[in-house]
Amino acid sequence: TTLVVPLLATCLGVLAWLGDGKWSTKSYSWLFALHPVLGGLVFAISLVAVINSLTPFASSLLEQESSGLCTKFNEITGESCLVVAAKTLPGTWFYLVQSLMLELFVIVTLRWG
Repeated sequence: TTLVVPLLATCLGVLAWLGDGKWSTKSYSWLFALHPVLGGLVFAISLVAVINSLTPFASSLLEQESSGLCTKFNEITGESCLVVAAKTLPGTWFYLVQSLMLELFVIVTLRWG
């Protein structure tokens, strides 16, 4: 849904602006119904927040001086500790900007129409 719904909202917004009378009205109505479930901006903000919060947590688990939890886990169970090493990549920021621009485009389309 994080790919299909934004693509559908973009197409409906473009049809609302450029379509003739009947297509423009139908696209506007569908866009009005689709807007509450768009949710890309909320997902992108939560993705950035979670990635940035996991980085210090993972490094504190791996450091022997602070907790050494993974080392102790390895000694007891004999298996390695599963730690998520998070890093914010440029695609995350692109998704955040794209979600913000799509949200603004949909809001302007709905308010203007």
